[in-house]
Amino acid sequence: MGHLYTIEERLGQLKELKGSLQALIVYLQRHQQLSGLVCNYEQLLSETELLIIEGFDQQQLSDFSRRVPDVFARHKDWIPPLERGQGGKYAKAYWFSELETYLQPVLTAAETLRVLGIR
Repeated sequence: MGHLYTIEERLGQLKELKGSLQALIVYLQRHQQLSGLVCNYEQLLSETELLIIEGFDQQQLSDFSRRVPDVFARHKDWIPPLERGQGGKYAKAYWFSELETYLQPVLTAAETLRVLGIR
């Protein structure tokens, strides 16, 4: 049997998204090469706060969550950015792994808002 999320559970999910967005924004602000992304995520943070304060329905949550962007245009053949390390071998770029630490919680929290009543 499926589970329908309560308003309180959805509020908790929005608060989780809010916290993840705040952490991502701080991270992006500390890295000049990524600072151009801050404005977009700050706008999403403001919208998150409005949803928490003013209320929402499932359609609003679904529409909102679809607007939360990934920094990368990931697709079937996408590979993460690589850097040449010692010995000439390529490996996932350190900065990418660090960014993912902050980005993935945002993307996961946003995706949860689209899930219709199933845990």
